[in-house]
Amino acid sequence: MNKLSIQNLARWYTDYDMIRTYTDLPSYPEVRTRLLLAALEEEGVGEERRTLYALVVSLVQMGLDTHQTVPVRSERKDKPAARSLQLKVLAGDYFSARYYDLLARAGEIEMIDRIASAICEVNRKKMNFYLQTRQAVIGPEEWLDQKVSIQMEMFLLFHYLMTGKRTAEWPDLLRSATCLEILAAEYMAEGQAEEEQDSWIYWYLIHSAAADDRKQIQSDRCTPKTKEALFVKYRVRERLASLLERELLRFEKIGNGMSNGKLAAEVESASAAWKDCLKGNKVLEER
Repeated sequence: MNKLSIQNLARWYTDYDMIRTYTDLPSYPEVRTRLLLAALEEEGVGEERRTLYALVVSLVQMGLDTHQTVPVRSERKDKPAARSLQLKVLAGDYFSARYYDLLARAGEIEMIDRIASAICEVNRKKMNFYLQTRQAVIGPEEWLDQKVSIQMEMFLLFHYLMTGKRTAEWPDLLRSATCLEILAAEYMAEGQAEEEQDSWIYWYLIHSAAADDRKQIQSDRCTPKTKEALFVKYRVRERLASLLERELLRFEKIGNGMSNGKLAAEVESASAAWKDCLKGNKVLEER
């Protein structure tokens, strides 16, 4: 089954009228899911089993990411905002819980345990991450490292199914792909994270800006116009593009070291998409 079919299967569990009407969902973990499917196929995991694994782990990731969009505090107290927050919490719980039902029906008891353990590890990492960001004892590089570690954890659990050279390749490939997904999302969103502190841009500015500018960044009254001026002043987009380009080279290097096959083809496809993203935004900026 191809990656579009997996995503369509996932939509069967995530695409509800009430959710679409009243709130937004995070992006589907497309690249990580594609890489996982290709890696499992090359490892000889049967189609039905690898499809199930890719579906459940993507649903769990959607659940975790949906919960992550719930703000720690919200200035909005109106009914639509409250409904949106409630739906995000409920949707996250629902997506995360589907793995148990789907795997139990398939008799995949060991995988239930592995996924439950991975979820616990993600939550442990998130708590440490949250404390560091709230105490402002984290820099942009460490923020990115920890964010990547959290976002790759669910897919990293399949490392035990990898053999030979893939044993060493999978963690490195997954780390690089996850890093690119995070950086590309910020590059396209231009710093408009739902939670201000949940972005590389925020921590880059906190550690690079002058004292007066830092106060503006941390202020609840910092306007979009002020943010844009600070982005230009501290060359935020150029710095973010540089990080993307550097990580893309690392990702391609890992892919070039692979023998021709499904996984190498997925690496090439993802690389091309990220290059287009980078090139497209640069063209827009030049205009």
